[in-house]
Amino acid sequence: MGIYAAESHDVLSAIIKNKAVTLEDVLVLRRQVWPDGKLSKSEVEMLFRMHASVESRCAEWDDFFVEALMGYLVEQAHPEGYVSDGDAAWFEHNILRDGKVAGSTELEALITLLERAVHVPHRLEMLALETVCGAILSGDKDLMANRALEAGIVGDPEVSLLRRILYSKAGSRSDAISVDEAKMIFELNAGSEDGVSCAAWTTLCVTVLSNYLLVQNGYTAPTRMRLKEIDGWLNRPSAGVIGFTSAVSRRKNADFHSGGVFADIKTAFSDLSPLEDVYRLRDGEEEMEGVARVDSLEARWLINALCSDGALRMNERALLVFLKAGGFRVDPALDRRIVGAA
Repeated sequence: MGIYAAESHDVLSAIIKNKAVTLEDVLVLRRQVWPDGKLSKSEVEMLFRMHASVESRCAEWDDFFVEALMGYLVEQAHPEGYVSDGDAAWFEHNILRDGKVAGSTELEALITLLERAVHVPHRLEMLALETVCGAILSGDKDLMANRALEAGIVGDPEVSLLRRILYSKAGSRSDAISVDEAKMIFELNAGSEDGVSCAAWTTLCVTVLSNYLLVQNGYTAPTRMRLKEIDGWLNRPSAGVIGFTSAVSRRKNADFHSGGVFADIKTAFSDLSPLEDVYRLRDGEEEMEGVARVDSLEARWLINALCSDGALRMNERALLVFLKAGGFRVDPALDRRIVGAA
């Protein structure tokens, strides 16, 4: 039947006239649009126009809007799941206003597309990442759909969005982190409030940046399920990042003495059982020689990033500690930087 059927046409007229979408309107549109699950390009463009014109809408409309877009872009693609450059450009044009993602529903549609599709052009992935990072730094509550958002503070909801983008199925390199993504995470970390954000933000920084540094030398990225296991371990009390931040706090106490920062936080990263195999490429039980290393090119990139603001931030220190505690082979220039941070 489609969106232009008689009943749905009346609903469309009412929505445009009243500039509002109700639950009843959505139910009618679902009955008309989804019997065969197909939408034409003109019908989807009509949905975009409606979405841009309404001033009041129910939550069910947002769900319907995103699902309709996924049906058209992903399920009706040829081959299924592969978003062409043309469709990506068309989608990008429709979700942007004045060069920026228009709102939280458009952002959700963009991230959902990355999750549902098999492949999308890299620029859509970077658009999502740039949008979320920019909204965190500016404190854009409306775009992030989070009234508790504070500018420069990365909370659990923001980490969740970043994870969805970085580990999305349609990412340009699957689970592997690209240099563009690593740069964006470094920039977000540099612009955020140091030591104030949630522990999950440190976890994500360490995981993402070490992924990029090690992937250049034959590293095979872990699956999304494996990354979830790592995140769970890193956030466990007395281990991982929580253990690391506790050690940093203890080190600030004048009465606490030890053999240096790496000795202080050894308990945080000493039990590396879920991490050792993540950053190694195995053939059966044998580790391939030389894959778990950071060579000169990656070392130079990291050193330049660390020196960009003249200060070593908590998440940057956590990354250096991880590289030291993990026993990876590190370029001498970076190794000197790690020792100097102790």
